[in-house]
Amino acid sequence: MQKKSKIALGASVATISAVAILFGSNLALADSSGGTLTDRIAAKFNLKKADVQAVVDSYRTDKQAERQAEGSTRLQSLVDKGTITADQKTKIEAKQKEFQTSRETERTALEKWAADNGIDAKYLMGGGMGGRGHGGPMGEDN
Repeated sequence: MQKKSKIALGASVATISAVAILFGSNLALADSSGGTLTDRIAAKFNLKKADVQAVVDSYRTDKQAERQAEGSTRLQSLVDKGTITADQKTKIEAKQKEFQTSRETERTALEKWAADNGIDAKYLMGGGMGGRGHGGPMGEDN
């Protein structure tokens, strides 16, 4: 019985994480109650934060690979129809990879900048408001 509970619990965590990721939540940012989603899931289900984060990271990686495969399939269908050439498909995929690498580099640099300046990363996106309240200079509600 206990094993079934842990499996169900793991599935719940994965589902909650999946929903959060699909709706664009940044699990590293603090929510309005002061904890990250990862922290809250770990506390709610009495799990290790590192384990929850590992599930979230794995899910994010898997979804990214799925999106890339779907994009490649769509581009291949355009090649098959004669809309674009195979060379154009290759160039598009290379540019998409370049953009992804650039975004990751910028995110890492921003996180480092925040840490170097003693700024909590939650203030970098939406002023710690979870994307809400962009009325003021730091996202405060006016």
